[in-house]
Amino acid sequence: MTKNSLVSIGKISGTFGLKGHLKIDSSGDILNNLNLPAIVLLGEKQDFSNPDTLEMISLKKNKDKYIVLFGKIDTIEKAEKLKNKILYLDKSDIPALTTFNEFYIYQLIGLAPVSNNKKLSDYKLKEVMDNPAHPILIFDNGEREVLVPFLEKFVNEVDLVNLTIEIPDWETWIED
Repeated sequence: MTKNSLVSIGKISGTFGLKGHLKIDSSGDILNNLNLPAIVLLGEKQDFSNPDTLEMISLKKNKDKYIVLFGKIDTIEKAEKLKNKILYLDKSDIPALTTFNEFYIYQLIGLAPVSNNKKLSDYKLKEVMDNPAHPILIFDNGEREVLVPFLEKFVNEVDLVNLTIEIPDWETWIED
């Protein structure tokens, strides 16, 4: 397992109750599909040389967060020590999606926009920003960011094989 094979699935934001439950701010959409029990890694963004592994045994959605319970974390004192840690999952442990043309957000990062059958390889998808109305795609070329609403009206085909995402009217998004 390498750092490049890991995907961030959330950040521990606090405790929940007295029996070791933790609140997780989800990053992306993997937690929705996770099969339990699941082995996750805990790490810091800066240092990933010695991550801890924990078994996630319980997971439920609570408003805009997830509440999880790990196998060896059974008190609030143990849970407190995990606050602000980032949860990672190996890509090989992420459940496959079964619906045609369905994908995880992490799979979109790095895709290049395509417009009028022309690949714009100087731009890459840097981030998918969560927004109450709809997600926003943030493309970057090192000098400029382009924000495109992730709606059928503005985004057509996502091609994970060719690493592209079709934005039919790309020119309208980069006008000054």
